[in-house]
Amino acid sequence: MDILETLSASPLDHGSPTPLYRQLKHRILQLIATEALDASAPLPTEAELCCALGLSRATVRRCFKDLVEEGYVRRRRGQGTFVNGAMSRGGLDALFLKASTSGNLERSGAVVTSRFLGLSRICASAATARSLNVEEGEPLWEVNRLRLADGRPVIHELAFCPVRALPRLEEADLLHT
Repeated sequence: MDILETLSASPLDHGSPTPLYRQLKHRILQLIATEALDASAPLPTEAELCCALGLSRATVRRCFKDLVEEGYVRRRRGQGTFVNGAMSRGGLDALFLKASTSGNLERSGAVVTSRFLGLSRICASAATARSLNVEEGEPLWEVNRLRLADGRPVIHELAFCPVRALPRLEEADLLHT
């Protein structure tokens, strides 16, 4: 898969209240979550992203800065920007645990696991469309999972992702050993 082509498959929404750097960050996080990016290959360069997406260098830098500060990627001088190894191995679990209630449970000493319940293709409801800043009726992936702490269910998660961002998502992409 060509990462630059995937990231630029659909234009960013310049009229959105969500800043462009954050829109790009979400696209990169989606690719990390589905393990389309791994620790061995660098992300596209700032210049490549600027050209492909019509962004300023400052916008791309801000995106990368946030991704580095949050621990999703690391920069290697003269080599590029890479997904952190733990993130690429953890897939969605690494992203969901990073800044979630289940992450807080884990820090408190609980053994946190998750059970994948399913992947569905749905149409965005009015409320979901507003929260994701997409059109009502737009095709979305719905990821359904259950979080367990010490074997007991504690959180039921539904996550949504526009199909246009990950057109070939499959259940196997969301499972890992």
